Amino acid sequence: MPRPQRVDWDRFLGRAPKVPFEPVRLFRWRNYRDYGTGVAGDLFVHLFSGMHFVTGAIGPTRVFATGGLRFWKDGRGRSGCHAGVSTTIRKTARHPAFNLALRVNFVSGAGESSGFRFVGSEGVMTISNGVTISKQPRQAEPGYTVDTFPKAIQDQYMREYRDKYPLARPNADSMRPQGDEKYLPPQGYSDSVDHQRNFLEAVRNKKPVVEDATFGYRAAGSRAAFKRQRFRATHVRMGSGIDDAQGITMPLAVEHQDVQDSTSVITLRGKLMLGEECAQLETLVPQLLKNGRKNLVFDLSGVTHIDSTGIGRFIDTYARLVGIGGQMRLAARERRRSRFVPRHPPGHRVQVLLHGGRSLRRTVMYYCPLNS
Repeated sequence: MPRPQRVDWDRFLGRAPKVPFEPVRLFRWRNYRDYGTGVAGDLFVHLFSGMHFVTGAIGPTRVFATGGLRFWKDGRGRSGCHAGVSTTIRKTARHPAFNLALRVNFVSGAGESSGFRFVGSEGVMTISNGVTISKQPRQAEPGYTVDTFPKAIQDQYMREYRDKYPLARPNADSMRPQGDEKYLPPQGYSDSVDHQRNFLEAVRNKKPVVEDATFGYRAAGSRAAFKRQRFRATHVRMGSGIDDAQGITMPLAVEHQDVQDSTSVITLRGKLMLGEECAQLETLVPQLLKNGRKNLVFDLSGVTHIDSTGIGRFIDTYARLVGIGGQMRLAARERRRSRFVPRHPPGHRVQVLLHGGRSLRRTVMYYCPLNS
């Protein structure tokens, strides 16, 4: 099919492989690995957002994903059926570490809904068109199977078992039936309307949003790990400064020094990446601001790697400082890295551009002033 004159096909392809114009690639670009993030970017990112919001989680430490084309045979380059397992969601102050399983099927003959099931030792909470809490009484004893043993051994085992777990008379608690508690939203409620209302309020009145820059980076980073692992032969490890190539952990060290009444120097060494170590800055920066330190200098001489989460931390800090009339500087001792020091007029927004590989030795970061 000839390309319509109004379609800039070269701009659409960008850095993707050059192929002849195809309308299906233009309108169904999610089906192709060259242009999108597939099922993970389309659906899993929302599941991560919801799960992070409900639990207060900040992302996984390790990801395994699998899938394949099982139904669609139309030349698409994506998985029509994609399942992903993330193990383990990292421990935080709000919850212990836990396992997460995500799955999606684009072709289900009997139909399928979406939602979460949080499975715990005291019950199961299901979130879909409402919230359902399912509980059943826990067994007072573990049970046994001794039928295949000789009778003498069976009798000996049962005597020892009953010494440890005596027979108890039934009571109200032990006879409690399995029950479900269901909580439904008000009639006519639409989460989509609430979603749009929150966004518009944030734009009009500067109202804080739930999914700020850091929240979004964590959900997107988790999604990106699924996509990356789907086309690799091994799992992807995330956070805590994990080097995927070597499997070596290099935690981030964070130190700070007060040099003037309102200025502090924060020295970073190691990998500034998604993980608990990067979260140190979330705690340190508010403390410094509370103590009147509104001018912060980040010494990045010892930083070896940085990812989008690390960049997000700087963007978040910069926004906080500008809001209280403060300033932020990024600095490094080596001459080649002097471009880390931002030079921009007051009142201008800052755009961070990242080029090169993940290693900071091969990375150039610089600041470009944008019109307010």
